[in-house]
Amino acid sequence: MSGNRLPELPDISFVDSLSVEDLKTTMVNNYLAKYEEVTGSRTTLEADNPIRLMLYACALPIFQAFQLVDRAGKQNLLKYSYGNFLDNIGALKGVKRLGAKPSTVDVRFYLSQARNEVLTIPADTRVSTGDFTCYWSTTEDIVVPVGTTNVKAKLTCTEPGEKSNGFLAGEINVLVDQLPYIDSVENVFTSVGGAEIESDDSLAERIYLAPSSYSVAGHADAYIYHAKTFNSDISDIEILTDSSATVYITILMTNGRVPTFDEIKALFAEPEKLAEICNTHRNNLEREIGVMTQICKLLDDVDFSHINEAKDLTEQVEMLRRETILDDYFSDYDLSTFDEPFTDYDLRKQKTDEHKEYSKLVASSYYFAHPKVKSNLQGGAIGIPR
Repeated sequence: MSGNRLPELPDISFVDSLSVEDLKTTMVNNYLAKYEEVTGSRTTLEADNPIRLMLYACALPIFQAFQLVDRAGKQNLLKYSYGNFLDNIGALKGVKRLGAKPSTVDVRFYLSQARNEVLTIPADTRVSTGDFTCYWSTTEDIVVPVGTTNVKAKLTCTEPGEKSNGFLAGEINVLVDQLPYIDSVENVFTSVGGAEIESDDSLAERIYLAPSSYSVAGHADAYIYHAKTFNSDISDIEILTDSSATVYITILMTNGRVPTFDEIKALFAEPEKLAEICNTHRNNLEREIGVMTQICKLLDDVDFSHINEAKDLTEQVEMLRRETILDDYFSDYDLSTFDEPFTDYDLRKQKTDEHKEYSKLVASSYYFAHPKVKSNLQGGAIGIPR
């Protein structure tokens, strides 16, 4: 338990901060006072007096009992509670301790040559680093289309925890379970997302912030609560807003680390998590989340070797989005705004006008989190429309 938890609250002791020496002195003085009361005469207890030694011996278990009383009382207070006691306090606010999570990583499997039939990489296929420190496996069958020589897949570490985080692109390059026609494998992004079971201090902070999450009025503490619930590895958050009604969440990870490209990507890739962080009074929130998720998928194809500033990334995202003509991407367009006949350009323009600001928002967030970017930011900034 951290001694700095909720520093704005006063320290409390249920035994008046009594020390063992104070207790010894009190017990000796009480004995001398009682002796005089009963006998009518005074006495002294020298250092080697058997009665003094007996009182000292009794003081130790009594002091331990006092400490147990103090601890029991403090377990009802958020400032001091820990372990299972803290879990029970959290239950009163509907807050549960976050469990340990395995890291995830995007890897690419390379075939020895293109094939004229579909190739399936089965679920539970494992890859590892050269020293076999950690293992990641596929969670479902991966299909390699006909005529292609590689396929990208998201793999999950076989063990939860932080130790599998931070393996840079290319470091996970050993195919543990050999497969026919697969020539090599390597990760294309850094492994992220692994976390230990949530600490007492982190859980206590979320319990403290939980009442703010009940509001949909955009309270800053609500953003902090939901962001920390999304990732227990977040150590500090700053919430800012501006006249454009955009909330900027600046995140700092454990040990002062700036969030990685994939960690910010993960926030946008899970719509249900983003929904909790966003201000839910917007009727079109669900649509906005869908747009952000679509844009994030496009970012997988960005060539970062030509990215020098934020606007470069925004331009590439816009170009990729214009080149992407998918039925599901245009499934919610409003035909009533067009007079027959309408063209594909009309559909594109409606979507472009509708989603332009969101693509800039997400692309800029990616830019500032990408390892190639030299930035003086203290954390990774994520902009979310209110």
